[in-house]
Amino acid sequence: MTWQRSNQKVPLDLHQRHRDTEAWAWKRSGQPVEYRVRKVQSGTDPERVVLLLCLSGSGPRGDLRSEIDASVSIYELTLHKAIPNPTFLRLREDLETLESLTNRFLAEISKMHGTVKEIDLL
Repeated sequence: MTWQRSNQKVPLDLHQRHRDTEAWAWKRSGQPVEYRVRKVQSGTDPERVVLLLCLSGSGPRGDLRSEIDASVSIYELTLHKAIPNPTFLRLREDLETLESLTNRFLAEISKMHGTVKEIDLL
């Protein structure tokens, strides 16, 4: 994974601290996580987009600010066939798949909404 700061790309290696072992090393066995992105609200303003990350717990849809009204398109990224929980990120593949899905999501947003200056991430 790389992180971009200005025009510089910096290599970045992220790890999940595993609560069962307190270790920071990636697990080497188990089923990879599956993710799902779905549109939960079609907004009237194509430049207003919110992405709800519902990975470690249930989504905050009931707690959305009043600024997130009918003009905003809302998408939800969550776990598929699993209940969101703080320990979902176990394998390096889980993180790589999440990164790939996020990049595809951003490309889809560009196709559907055109140029969006910012995406609110909740």
